[in-house]
Parts: sequence; C-alpha cells; structure tokens
Amino acid sequence: MLSHNFVANLKLHLAKKGALKYKKIQQDELQFRSLTGLSPTEFEELSVDFSVELEAYLSKYTFEGKERIRIYKPRKTSSLPTIEDKLFFILVFMKTNPLQEHHAANFGITQPKANMYIRLFIPLLQKTLKRLGKNQTYETTGRSKFLN
Repeated sequence: MLSHNFVANLKLHLAKKGALKYKKIQQDELQFRSLTGLSPTEFEELSVDFSVELEAYLSKYTFEGKERIRIYKPRKTSSLPTIEDKLFFILVFMKTNPLQEHHAANFGITQPKANMYIRLFIPLLQKTLKRLGKNQTYETTGRSKFLN
C-alpha cells in the first residue's frame, strides 16, 4: 500500500512539471495579459519596484514572518525562484481569484505554501503600488487594472 506522503509527493512532482512559469507564459502576450492584467512590458516595470519591497522585507524577515537571522539568498530549487515568478504568482492569484488549492496546483506547490506566499505578497504589492502612486481597482468584469 502506498503511503499518503508518497502519493502527495508524487502529485506535487507531477504538478511541478506542468506548473505555470513566468518565462513560459510571458512569450504569449495575449495569454500573459489575460492571466495578469498587464502586458509583459508593464509587468517588467512593476517587477523592478516589487523587488525593492520584497528584498527590503526579506532582509529583515523570513517568508514565514519570523525575524531573519541569516542573510537571505534565493534558493535555486525554490518553487518561485525569481522576483518575476513571485510577482507573476500573486498577480495571477489576484486577477483570477482561484481557490488556494487550485492556485497551488497550477504553480506546483502545496496549499499551505500558496497561503504563505499570498499573505506575504499581497501587502508587498499593495505597498509597491502605493509607493508608485498607483491604485489597483477591479472592474465589474473582475479584471484587475492598475491606474495612475
């Protein structure tokens, strides 16, 4: 009989193979815009500013919100290894508003990890937009728009 952990790890491994990845999706501008609400150019501009907020946070705290003891170094094996992957993750979540379990499966991570990222990235994105003098609003269609 297969253990629950083995089955869960197998599902996670298979999900990672087909996981949404920024580098892959950005090549199709229409699909990218439909998932994030931004063009790849707008996304790149926002990612520069988002990285400032994220790096400032991670220099003081861990992803779990605990005070950082060691210097933060991104792991190559991370589920969201780049700033762009992290921003893509939260923009897709905010644009499509899926269940966390569904969003986690799309990105090849667990639901608890998706929850941790969501709780961290939304305030950092809001802080970034506020610093840039932009507000995020939602049209009645549910599409997110970033306005000056």
